Amino acid sequence: MRQRSTRKGATKPAPSSVCYCDGKREVGTLELYCAVCRKWFHGRCLKDLTDFYGLPFMVCYVFNCADCSPTKKETWTPKQANFAHMCVTVLANLTHNARTKRASTGNESDDNDQELIFLNLENEIIPYFNAQWENLTSMSRRVKNTWHQTLQKSLAKETELFESSDDGQVFALRERDLSSVGPGHEALKQIGRSKPVVSSSTRDLYKENFDRSDDLGDGPKTRGSSKRRYLDPPNTFKKAKL
Repeated sequence: MRQRSTRKGATKPAPSSVCYCDGKREVGTLELYCAVCRKWFHGRCLKDLTDFYGLPFMVCYVFNCADCSPTKKETWTPKQANFAHMCVTVLANLTHNARTKRASTGNESDDNDQELIFLNLENEIIPYFNAQWENLTSMSRRVKNTWHQTLQKSLAKETELFESSDDGQVFALRERDLSSVGPGHEALKQIGRSKPVVSSSTRDLYKENFDRSDDLGDGPKTRGSSKRRYLDPPNTFKKAKL
């Protein structure tokens, strides 16, 4: 019996193997995600990109492994990262570092591994940006500190990615599973895409229909009125005398 082909556009299951070495994920170290076979590759196992350097949890690049590349050589193409992309990389690294520190002191458990790690904007997030700017983006390093406000706005705006405190000074990465942070993450694909906006004409039409339905329901309400509404109308004709 001939096997039915996979429906076009259907999502393929994630591969179970990792890298050329068929090893395991090493979350928190440099790993690259192949855009074709969707496998993760250890930085230490790269064959052609031997001098490659980058940060863990990078999200803006296209990598083809040697098996998937048309030239049979590894290729890596960076993509322009905006502040939201950079924040994901920064918060993922800081979250991993905090979890590792907890584990080293014996305070880490399975439950703690899934807890949100809240990070201070001034004391933790901005210093990491300053230390790793060239590894986060190809944009020139900012001279004035006005980019701090842009950074804060990006963290507050992308509510699908980040959770913030009421005062807007402490933020956490919403994705608890750091092994999924990479170019293939679904929430990251939505960054920069415009959300559907209801037009003014649609709002006016909705309001008109709402007001019309509200007018139909006007009038005093008495007990049993809803029942009487559906009763047969009274017979207004008098019986003829025989």
